[in-house]
Amino acid sequence: TNQIIVPLDAHTDLYRSSGDDEVNDAISLQRTDLALFDLDLAERNITCNLVEVKCYSQVGDFSAFNQLKERISAQINQSERILQRHFDSELKKPDRPDRLLKCRELAQILHFYLERSLRYGIYDQTAAQESHAFLQSIEQGYSLQFRRSALIFDFEKEGTEAPESEVGIEFHRVGKDLIRALLDSCRKPVSEEIEEE
Repeated sequence: TNQIIVPLDAHTDLYRSSGDDEVNDAISLQRTDLALFDLDLAERNITCNLVEVKCYSQVGDFSAFNQLKERISAQINQSERILQRHFDSELKKPDRPDRLLKCRELAQILHFYLERSLRYGIYDQTAAQESHAFLQSIEQGYSLQFRRSALIFDFEKEGTEAPESEVGIEFHRVGKDLIRALLDSCRKPVSEEIEEE
């Protein structure tokens, strides 16, 4: 709860550099689906929860599942490196000369999705006040941390299993009965504005 949900597919510009277009396209395709940002004003911490989502009618045998986990790991690692390159002031010393501009860029991205979360009613008003204060004072500095997880929606199996943790990523498998339950719990009336969005 109270995390700012950023769909990284909407921000492919972050994955581009001034180099070769073919290389940029290959890098751009290796990105995580979602970044959930948790802002802690008191500690001036930003925790970015990278979440890769996969849907399969057949995940396959043990070998195929391991290959899937390797692909997910590559996508999450790539997204973490890219976000660090843009927004982590501790990544390199000396820091990049445009740090204040990058702080503003991050604040603008997070502000946009914070406002969207408020419209959807999935962000608490008190937490939003703290998040707004953080984003308005972002140039005062912050530390950036990462958590990593993957959701594998498996249309072949029922139920779920205990999450597996490998290479710093927590893998969760969600079976078809739980997928139905999640969708049923999401069905509620929405305003026309949100529906159009």
